[in-house]
Amino acid sequence: MKRLYALSASAGSGKTFALVARYLALLFIGANPSEILAITFTNKAAGEMRERLLGALRSMPDDVAQEVAKMSGLQKEEIEKRRPDIFRKFLRSDLKVMTIDKFIHQILRKFCWYAGVGSDFVVEAMAKDEFFERFLQELPEGQYGDLVAFARFEAKKRQSIADFFELLYEKEKELPPLVHFEKEPYSEAEAMKWAMKIKEFVLNGNFSDTAKKQVDYENLSQVIEKGWFGRESFNYRTFSRGFDPVMDEWLHRLYRETARYYSRKELHYLQKMFALYNSYRASKIAHLKRTGKLHFKDIEHLVYDLLRQKDFTRFLYFRLDARIGHILFDEFQDTSVTQYRIFEPIIEEIAASESERSFFYVGDTKQSIYRFRGGQKALFSYVADRFGIEVGYLETNYRSRAVIVDFVNRTFTYVQPPQKPHKKGGYLDVLEAQEPLDAMGDAIEELIGAGAAQSQIAVLVHDNKEILKVGDYVMERFGWPIATHKRAKVSEQPSARALIALMRLVDAVSNGEDGALHRLEFLTLAGEAYDPSFSPDIPNRLRPAQMLKIAIDRYGLQDEAAMKLLEFAIPLHDLEDFLFEVERYEEELPPKEVEGISVLTIHKSKGLEFEHLVVLDRLGRGKSDTNPVIFDYDGIELKAVRMNFKKREMVDEEFAEVLQKERRLRGEDAMNRIYVAFTRAKNSLHIVKKPKSSVFDFLDLPVQRVGKLEVERIGSKKNTNMEPAHFRYRDYGRQKAPAPIDSYEANDFLAIYMGLGVHYLLEMEDKDAFLNRYGALCDTSRAIALAEAGRENIAYKILTEGEKIHELPFIYHGKPGIVDLFVDRGDIGVVIDYKTSTPHDKKEYEEQLRRYKEALSALMPKKSRIDAYLYFLDTLDLAKVN
Repeated sequence: MKRLYALSASAGSGKTFALVARYLALLFIGANPSEILAITFTNKAAGEMRERLLGALRSMPDDVAQEVAKMSGLQKEEIEKRRPDIFRKFLRSDLKVMTIDKFIHQILRKFCWYAGVGSDFVVEAMAKDEFFERFLQELPEGQYGDLVAFARFEAKKRQSIADFFELLYEKEKELPPLVHFEKEPYSEAEAMKWAMKIKEFVLNGNFSDTAKKQVDYENLSQVIEKGWFGRESFNYRTFSRGFDPVMDEWLHRLYRETARYYSRKELHYLQKMFALYNSYRASKIAHLKRTGKLHFKDIEHLVYDLLRQKDFTRFLYFRLDARIGHILFDEFQDTSVTQYRIFEPIIEEIAASESERSFFYVGDTKQSIYRFRGGQKALFSYVADRFGIEVGYLETNYRSRAVIVDFVNRTFTYVQPPQKPHKKGGYLDVLEAQEPLDAMGDAIEELIGAGAAQSQIAVLVHDNKEILKVGDYVMERFGWPIATHKRAKVSEQPSARALIALMRLVDAVSNGEDGALHRLEFLTLAGEAYDPSFSPDIPNRLRPAQMLKIAIDRYGLQDEAAMKLLEFAIPLHDLEDFLFEVERYEEELPPKEVEGISVLTIHKSKGLEFEHLVVLDRLGRGKSDTNPVIFDYDGIELKAVRMNFKKREMVDEEFAEVLQKERRLRGEDAMNRIYVAFTRAKNSLHIVKKPKSSVFDFLDLPVQRVGKLEVERIGSKKNTNMEPAHFRYRDYGRQKAPAPIDSYEANDFLAIYMGLGVHYLLEMEDKDAFLNRYGALCDTSRAIALAEAGRENIAYKILTEGEKIHELPFIYHGKPGIVDLFVDRGDIGVVIDYKTSTPHDKKEYEEQLRRYKEALSALMPKKSRIDAYLYFLDTLDLAKVN
């Protein structure tokens, strides 16, 4: 395994697989799980990685085992032999699979006193409007004139100034030294001297009335508005009658003096602007430390100051570094320079080390679409060059079918090397329509007619307002509500919102605060009468999952969203940890839980995939860039802040290059957004473009239809009006007798987790790992008692003599199944299905086991027979099923 390695992974090429395989390889060559830091950008990605690691260690698929063997140098047989022990060690370890925000947050929690912040700080965003009001109140009187002047320069409302200051705050740690922004006097007099010479010459010369109107000005702003400003010469139709070469001499003197005027004005404005920003920042920092309410960027800045600018930097890094042996970094192209600088000394230590410590990162600069919030794709190659890291490539696309992969390769020539499709077939339809919504409706109608379920279809748009337009259209034409990102999010469901509000109330009360708003939100969502004296009787010393379980039981909040929130909380250690993580909790309910066509923005679609995808053109005009400054980067270094004055590029060659570079970057951003959109499609891709002013114009997409539309039916209702969604918890765990999906009652999750816990104990025989995983979810004493009694039953011991295979998966006649325990006894196979309690009617369980028996008899023809048993653990009854 290469200690220092990077992977450039195009969309759908298996970067998560690569991360998981490398993590597993590290475990098998001796790394402790607690010394491997795996960094992701979303909780969803972190959760997916943890689940894949657990799944692979529980039962390692052949392709994973092959990759781990390749990386570790071990034989597959040796890997399988050591897997159970490594699995147990993994379950007992304090895992560091987390978001970059969580890692930075943990540093501040550990060293908060050094940053001047109390240990009881909370993560809570403050509304920009609210804080800007506070800033205005605290602004020194002498700076009000500067603020008004800056507002006039922007020609915008106050909120825009707040946004601009927040942008500076975002980039604060990258800004060049402010000593450069000294105040200098500036005047337009020198430039106007040459402009007035031109005016006098034209008014007194042999020129047309049109030409004389073109010199009707009194100040430089009016000059700049004239159509001739920026031309190389006055020798064109408007001025040709009386043109004299001296006019061009004056014109270019005007340009040179205007460029000097702009340079001096830039220095003046930057001095004023940063003086205002420093007041804004000082007010913000004082407020943050006074209230103890920090948000993600505040935490990042404080940690940066700790780890990069304080005398005890080496001490802190020593404390951190001693616990990190390996770093795995996902979506590296979305890392900001500030975030990278926090990690940089640790990476330096690893790169310089002669030990087995390692650094590995994956990403795709073609999917870099977060430059607007600090993502710096140049870091991908910068880090590789700086540390001499080899960059590999993943060339196979496992997501999209061949027609879509070939289209993407042709359309985006920067996909190098071109991707190879793993799956054949696929369908592409590029439509041109004056009314994009009608064309979208036709595409949806075609998909529904072919048998697609609503939950298999997604529509990507360019902003949140367009989601509403699509929703209104779909409702009017089809009578269906759409499934939006917010509607699907677990944290937006009533039960989960109530539980989060309750946890915030617990935190507020424990800190001596009233928490009135949290109390009101919880009681309202929980359906309880409002009581101003209500106080949650939940100890805050418990782990978050335990606290949530108490609340779920006490207030009857059992449903799918509550269960997912509970599962999300299991690895979290304390209430502070929970309240931080839940701010970025993005998990959504499964598609079947939120019916309807999914409609979301391109940015929200990143990391997702859809069976059938419609990508819409803009439904209106896009936003023009009105930022008053340009951040001029040289690689990853912010070398200058430039003011974007009107037509400055026409007179200032240096600024023209800066502007050209910025426009090129904006073009790359636009290209990357469309690349991300198209590569979400799995089976069919429908692109709707306008004949003019299309967001796809730069791609020169011809109208085309390629391939055959094929739909995998999933048995969902297709053309019916939909009822409001009712969420009930479903058992996604061990096998059970078939039953209608909605037959579960609200509190069935208790029995479900009891069953999962007992199965886990019977398989793993590890109480510590069981308590770590299920301690907050079921009656642990009863689960342990059932498992121990079941395992010690003499009849069970005799029956299970032989090679045991837990969780044996199979597919028979196209239907999957999982056997709880299969015992290979030579020419005889034994199937055992665990049940924690004995039902009144065993017929459904018996029928299910007969299907298992039939399936395995067909799949294992060399066995003389397959015996099947239901094992009812409450009565220790081993019931044979004939």
